[in-house]
Amino acid sequence: MASLTVLGKVLLATLLAAAAAAVQLPPLPQALQQTPPPAAEQFLDLWHRSMVEQQRINFTMDNQEAPKTIISPSNHVVTNFAPQDVPSPLYSLQGRFVELKTKLVRDYLVADLVEPEDKNLLNPDGFAVRNLNNKTIVFEKNATGTVTINDFPVVNMISVEDAQIYVIDGALFDHMEQVAEGSRALFDEHSAFDAPMPQDERRFGPKNSTENI
Repeated sequence: MASLTVLGKVLLATLLAAAAAAVQLPPLPQALQQTPPPAAEQFLDLWHRSMVEQQRINFTMDNQEAPKTIISPSNHVVTNFAPQDVPSPLYSLQGRFVELKTKLVRDYLVADLVEPEDKNLLNPDGFAVRNLNNKTIVFEKNATGTVTINDFPVVNMISVEDAQIYVIDGALFDHMEQVAEGSRALFDEHSAFDAPMPQDERRFGPKNSTENI
């Protein structure tokens, strides 16, 4: 009976997520769709997979433009969003995690172009912009040229056609805790059913970044 209760909750959450996925992900900039930069490939892989998964759920998609500024957590940070040796909601195909992945990715995307040479970054309070979730992100640049984003150091800057990528050594907002909560929920479900962890809920490596699904 307990197992059926858990299954019912999973099915209900999946149906609700599928019906309520109104906020959608924009496409990747054209230059990043085939050759993602190695320094940002884990985040771009997550973005691509989440977008394709959302397209499977939504028969109609918004005609959004690709964002011009991308803030990518480093590959190490993305890999460790979920605790070690537990299933990750970021790579689960369960529909109830679509909203989590969509909001997470959109938090790192800015519609307008923010260039490293922009003098506004040198302002005493930095240069504040809004991400696709309408949250404030502050770019700052000191006299030595070091750039930070919400106080996280930028470890790599990559310019591509029509887009600028900033790789940061950290995670914005409360994403680590949100992903950890999803991981604990998946772990508890597998334990309740005494079932092995599905392959799709294990973390993927960089080799999947350009794979079509």
